[in-house]
Amino acid sequence: MQANKKSGAGRLILLFLLIALATSFLFWQLAGSPAGWFRWGKPDPLAQTLQLIQERYVDEIPPAVLKSISLDSIANLLDPHSAYLDPISLRRANEDLSNHYAGVGIGFARIRDTVTVSYVYPNSPSERAGIQTGDQLLAIGKRSLLGQDLSYDSIRLLVRGPVGTEIHLTVATNGKRREVAVKRAEIPTPGVTSAYLINDSTGYIKLIKFSEGSYRESVRALDSLKGLGMRSLILDLRSNGGGFLQEAVELADEFLSDDRLIVYTEGAHLKKRSYFCKRPGLFEKGNLTVLMNEHSASASEVLAGALQDWCRATIVGRRSFGKGLVQEQYDLSNQGALRLTVARYYTPLGRCIQRPYQKNRSQTSTSDPEKNHPPIRIYQNVCGDTLYAGGGIEADIQVPFAPIRMQDPSTEQFLQSPEIVVWAYRYYIAHKNRMDTLLDMSQWALRSPEKELHDFLLQQVFSNTTVLSAGDWEQIGWEINAQIARIRKGEQEYIRIKNLRDPYLHAARQNHKSP
Repeated sequence: MQANKKSGAGRLILLFLLIALATSFLFWQLAGSPAGWFRWGKPDPLAQTLQLIQERYVDEIPPAVLKSISLDSIANLLDPHSAYLDPISLRRANEDLSNHYAGVGIGFARIRDTVTVSYVYPNSPSERAGIQTGDQLLAIGKRSLLGQDLSYDSIRLLVRGPVGTEIHLTVATNGKRREVAVKRAEIPTPGVTSAYLINDSTGYIKLIKFSEGSYRESVRALDSLKGLGMRSLILDLRSNGGGFLQEAVELADEFLSDDRLIVYTEGAHLKKRSYFCKRPGLFEKGNLTVLMNEHSASASEVLAGALQDWCRATIVGRRSFGKGLVQEQYDLSNQGALRLTVARYYTPLGRCIQRPYQKNRSQTSTSDPEKNHPPIRIYQNVCGDTLYAGGGIEADIQVPFAPIRMQDPSTEQFLQSPEIVVWAYRYYIAHKNRMDTLLDMSQWALRSPEKELHDFLLQQVFSNTTVLSAGDWEQIGWEINAQIARIRKGEQEYIRIKNLRDPYLHAARQNHKSP
């Protein structure tokens, strides 16, 4: 009887093992087919990613290629803009596309191996705590920054956190060390950084990204400038790397009339989708100029391409980057995400401005982007203008690529370093009372560099034996004064001062006809 019980128990155990093996084999078979990746238990990020690629990617990918893929190799397999984002990278990317972040409101840079505050946002927790531009950031909480080779992103993660939480910063002001308790708050990061009248009838708007709310910001700027008498507009999209497609579509609707096509998208697994104007726009008439450069991309090119195809705007500047691919973001089970290219976008004429790329992401890059990948298809708009596809948006009026070259290498190095911001702040503090009596910063900036600024920089930055040309001193003085304008009156004033000598603005104003 006992032997029969043992034998029955053994058969039962064997049966369970067989069932388990059969189940495992079935799961393995299903996992070998993309259709089965989501059917059993909690999927891993790789399985999710492979299924998304097979079901959503802009082009067909052979199954044999998919079987050999890993999360780390995705970026090299597809196109330059599909990417796997780990949880930290995802948080950073989402913040970049938002119009705010939770932090203390400081910008920082590594200057001479020391993390230094390069900007304090107005009305931020840091400003209220007395932190100043030029303060050295020695520690965040218990994490010392001295002698640490932490990346910018690593420091940013330490500083940012949930709204209302407290962070302790150890800073040094003029060598005096102190600890500051700061509560994190919501810090706005607007897409529109400047909007003002250049003259009685010409408005200027600088849009740096198509983030959440950038369309609403642009509409407020347009409405305000029209109220001031604007009849011509210069829209500055230089170095605007794009963002949300819908934000660009909505803004295009403010410039284009009737029910005109703005853009359409299409991919191997995504049916053609067309975006049309839906309402009367705020600025459908009036001279419109768009500024672009080699760093203007994606949603910027959607907007500029639609305006150029419909002869609504003159594009001034440099050929744009050439990103004609649309990404969708899919969350993964490891708190990361896949940003996957699902379609190409096409201008109203059918132009796809994506520049050529190889599947291993290598792209030609030169100091002069005009030499990169010439356009490969030719179109004509209703005005008879010759337009191109396959290599970015070609400017109607070219601004030559002419990087600033100083006679003395130390001058160029100083102008490109965040250190100039610190010395501008210190010079401003030393002369604050006198500068604050001047109401118009542009008049201050137009003055030739004064002897006191010359002496100040020779004593603090350059060697007393340094001999700089008059042109170098003029360029330094101009940038110092522009930085002081930012300190005193904010980003818009800084941009306004810089625009006084901007060759793009000069070309745009030359192009403008009398309204």
